[in-house]
Amino acid sequence: MYDTCYRYSPDGENWSEAQDLIFSPFPEILPWHFDVIYVPIKSEYWVLYDAPSGENGSLYFAKSKDRITWT
Repeated sequence: MYDTCYRYSPDGENWSEAQDLIFSPFPEILPWHFDVIYVPIKSEYWVLYDAPSGENGSLYFAKSKDRITWT
């Protein structure tokens, strides 16, 4: 199983160390594709992501204040 990680770069060339992301309440789900936006009025990040589920994939929504822990 692969870990989903976060890295930051101020310039697109130099990157921070990888940090494992925490997705709850479904830590067993392995996210596949992400679409993340920052919502200034809420001071949080929102993500829509898909994950394998049986014959079809499922869509999930999560939000985060710190870009690491997602609920």
